Amino acid sequence: MSATPHSRPVVLATLAALFWAGNFVAGRFLHGQLSPLTISFGRWLVALACLAPLVLPRWRTVLPQLRPHWRAIVVLGLAGIALCNTLIYRGVTQTSATNAVMLSAFIPMGVLLGGHLFCGLRMTMAQTLGTVLSFCGVAFILTHGHPAALLQLTLNPGDLWILAAVVCWAAYTLKLRQIPASIDKTALLFAVIGAGTVCLLPAVALEWSLRGLPHVTVQSGSVLLFLGVFPSVLSYQFYNIAVARLGGARASSFMHLIPPCGTVMSLMLLGEQLHWWHVAGLAVILAGVATANGLLSGHGFSRPTPAPTR
Repeated sequence: MSATPHSRPVVLATLAALFWAGNFVAGRFLHGQLSPLTISFGRWLVALACLAPLVLPRWRTVLPQLRPHWRAIVVLGLAGIALCNTLIYRGVTQTSATNAVMLSAFIPMGVLLGGHLFCGLRMTMAQTLGTVLSFCGVAFILTHGHPAALLQLTLNPGDLWILAAVVCWAAYTLKLRQIPASIDKTALLFAVIGAGTVCLLPAVALEWSLRGLPHVTVQSGSVLLFLGVFPSVLSYQFYNIAVARLGGARASSFMHLIPPCGTVMSLMLLGEQLHWWHVAGLAVILAGVATANGLLSGHGFSRPTPAPTR
């Protein structure tokens, strides 16, 4: 049975979350083999190589669509490509992949809060309560079940890097809403990745000049290939379509699938342990997401109108 037009973006958003869960695990796996900057830069070079044959032959045709939005494309590249993923790879050098994917559950609330603070989007009482609950869940994970530790500032630096990445992803999602849905999605993704890669280039060049060129093995190269295809080309393409069809808030709500998928991968592939505070914190975060979406009270909230498509 073929998917309905409404179900297609739902399936795409789900697959994007699944592939992004693998991003956290792969980043943790490469810890000690390649630097965060090198992982991020190599990943996006692979993605550009995959997209180039699809976009460059018709570049002159799609360029007029992209040119009016070049400022937004630069911001998207900086926030969603250069900063977000580099911060994730930096974070998993100091925290577990399990912790990282658990904290990623805060993405929907980050988008909601950012939309309220910076885009003038109205928050209902249910959304406000959901945001508070999600903050409590994040605090529970950060402090390993002892929220009083927040007063002592004894947080894991790696967790803070992951939260910074969450902020960047919220900014990416909100900025993406400003791009018309009629724009060629593959060309847009190519332009955004290109802009983010250019933003990374000075920092990568400086690191390589100081530390020397990275040693890429068959194993690390294979992981970079995975990162460049699945969490990069496919996930971003799928997510961009989902945002255009469902709106930023609804599309980002699928990101809370990242924690359970990423946790299973971490347990199976990295041998990490699942602790009670992970489960408790995630439960509180998801309760916040459900509250904000009106799922616990039975009353929905006003959803953004899907962008028109052609």
